[in-house]
Amino acid sequence: MRSLLGLAFALFGGFVASQEKKANDPTLGLTVPVKDLEDFTAKTAEYTVNNLTLKETPDEENKSRAELKIAFTAKNRSATNKPITVFVVGLDDKNVPLWSLSRSIDLNTMDQETYEERLILPTGTSKSTASVWLRVSPR
Repeated sequence: MRSLLGLAFALFGGFVASQEKKANDPTLGLTVPVKDLEDFTAKTAEYTVNNLTLKETPDEENKSRAELKIAFTAKNRSATNKPITVFVVGLDDKNVPLWSLSRSIDLNTMDQETYEERLILPTGTSKSTASVWLRVSPR
């Protein structure tokens, strides 16, 4: 958990600077309110990342924790294979990181795939997540 938060802080450190440089560049990072995730699409020159969803499921054995499932779709629109890494950080209403993940993706030309990641977090974390910071970075 500590390493995940360390990653979140490292990634989030560039958040303010990236927002000032270019407001709609997913390679620098974008912040999206949770209520807008369903309709949000991040496009780079080669990839499209969209259909980002968060779903929390309570742990039946331990009521203090829950599983947070983060899912998204990625499509390679380029004429060649272009590996990328997708970074996702959940932020509270004061922009404090609550959780983070990164996923390396290597899709063939014009392929599309849905990805799911699961995190074990304190119960209610998804309700505390006000926005998501997303970065689509070439590897």
